[in-house]
Amino acid sequence: MDIYSVILGPVDSHKSRTLEASKVYTFRVAENATKIDIKRAFHSLYNKTVVSVNIARNYLKTKKAKKGTIRRRASFKKAYVLLDSPVTQLAKLHTPKD
Repeated sequence: MDIYSVILGPVDSHKSRTLEASKVYTFRVAENATKIDIKRAFHSLYNKTVVSVNIARNYLKTKKAKKGTIRRRASFKKAYVLLDSPVTQLAKLHTPKD
């Protein structure tokens, strides 16, 4: 798998900000990415030592809204990456794919 298509971007949420204190960073990843792909891509892109990778999948969610409309939340996959040393800014970790 191409390393530039594995990590799609950081997840910015309250939970991800609290996990950064314990050197765990959250990223959106490709649907078919494995833990090994994520670890290799993260190490080659950012030159950081990855201790472990955990994967969570957010599935498609539908809700009924007013007047019979249906709202859908897209499904995506995210990875919790535990690093060996902390990073000062999360923006330094994600560079755009050019």
